[in-house]
Amino acid sequence: MGGYSQIVAELNLLEAAITSEYDYYHLISGQDLPIKSQDYIHDFFDNQSRENSYIGYSPKEVYSKMAMDRLGQYHFLQDSIGRNTGKWSNILRRFESKSLSIQRKLKVNRVAHYPFQICKGTNWFSINHELAKYVVSRKKDIEKYFKHSKCADDITQDSPFKDKIIHNTLRAIDWKRGRPYTYRKEDFSLLIESDKLFARKFSTNVDLEIIDMICAQINCNLKKGAQ
Repeated sequence: MGGYSQIVAELNLLEAAITSEYDYYHLISGQDLPIKSQDYIHDFFDNQSRENSYIGYSPKEVYSKMAMDRLGQYHFLQDSIGRNTGKWSNILRRFESKSLSIQRKLKVNRVAHYPFQICKGTNWFSINHELAKYVVSRKKDIEKYFKHSKCADDITQDSPFKDKIIHNTLRAIDWKRGRPYTYRKEDFSLLIESDKLFARKFSTNVDLEIIDMICAQINCNLKKGAQ
């Protein structure tokens, strides 16, 4: 996880999806859930300007330590390492760590040569068709600047659509209690009363009940709307 292969997967998903010309494209992970019914979600976007896209990021240029760690040097082994554990992965991590250390000593700084502004944000988005097409059209540029990076799908660049981006993920994500926090059944009211459309993250290993509760609530709301 966190390697360039993740960006490739997201680009491939968008490229396949835009052939059907949907109004919006929503990227969520396997640990996300909608916390509103489909009717509610459709109504929300029907009542918004179709020119708007929703991405959570800082509009200011970011050269933080995190951005430098992810982009400043070449992460040659990130795709091989991911979140794997074991002897071989530990060996690769040591090689990667040594490589990054040498690059820092040599003052390697890929960011200094990027011809665009770097902004830190989230990789979960709800974007319109035009922006989705634009992202796919920049596949070669994205590979050029972000291959051998780490978690670079969290970092967005300038685009002609930047003035139409709403800095809101529409997702309930709790970074105060975790990285991010995994919701439990006691968070049910908090989530249902939220103005967000989706939430992350959830885990059947941590609390299956909250998942069942939300699914039941969404189905209930859908049935009420149909009456």
